[in-house]
Amino acid sequence: MSIVVIGSLNMDLVVNVEDFPKQGETVLASDTLFVPGGKGANQALAISLLGGQVSMIGRVGQDAFGRALKENLQKNNVDVTYTYIDERRNSGLAFISVGKNGDNRIIVSPGANSLLSPEDIEALEEVIAKAKGVVLQLEIPLATVERAVEIASKHNVKVFLDPAPAQVLSRSLLSKVDFIFPNENEAMELTGVEIYDLETAKTAAAKLLEMGCQQVLLKLGAKGVLFARENYYHHFPGFEVEVVDTTAAGDAFCAGFVLSYLEHQELAGAITYANAAGALTSTRLGAQSSLPTREEVLNLLDKCKKRVVLK
Repeated sequence: MSIVVIGSLNMDLVVNVEDFPKQGETVLASDTLFVPGGKGANQALAISLLGGQVSMIGRVGQDAFGRALKENLQKNNVDVTYTYIDERRNSGLAFISVGKNGDNRIIVSPGANSLLSPEDIEALEEVIAKAKGVVLQLEIPLATVERAVEIASKHNVKVFLDPAPAQVLSRSLLSKVDFIFPNENEAMELTGVEIYDLETAKTAAAKLLEMGCQQVLLKLGAKGVLFARENYYHHFPGFEVEVVDTTAAGDAFCAGFVLSYLEHQELAGAITYANAAGALTSTRLGAQSSLPTREEVLNLLDKCKKRVVLK
């Protein structure tokens, strides 16, 4: 079973801070860590570590970061045939500060990611048509995302969208997405609904359904996930873990859900599996360096007595 991820590859520059700076304030941080990241690459690598067969479609620059990003995916069994090296821009960068409670602040410079075009996607229609599922985010041009969704929909390929960073999305696009994975901030940006508890989360999810979304998985951090479809809502609690850094936890959740759902078509089990993958990721520093293996996720599920349908 093959999965195609279309999206960003960034080198993450990560520092730890005691407190995030206020406007005009300077604070001291730890030494800088250089960690492969980018939402697309994170999700592709996470799918591979969880046992899936996955291809990465994206662009990196012709620089040391670009080579490192591509090589890191390749050594972890991600197919990088369609991860192109582009001479026009440097590789994407993400500047990440991590606070003492594991929360983060992220600024992304897209670089070569901004050059992944609708024409690139059209040239790979046959690759997309053969996939079991297509996973997308919004760190590449929106026109490219829209073309990928159109092609996947045309060939009845399942579409999974992580709407980050949040931006205005058309009903035409949303209606072709099988599952959307916003976090609280992204859901608020998309709907205008402020989320501060489960009831307001349900209000935001209902708004997303009104906007054309078919199925919503609203990520609530440590509080778990709210699933919404038509007039049905169900809250899946998270796992209690010691949080170190939440970077890529949402990406691990997305990867875990996509892989488990496509393998078994079993919703509750897929969400529980995804929650475990996201929780484990938050216990370690960095993006791709923190992603769990299939064995680690199964061990956590067994430890917490969470039963899911898995091979």
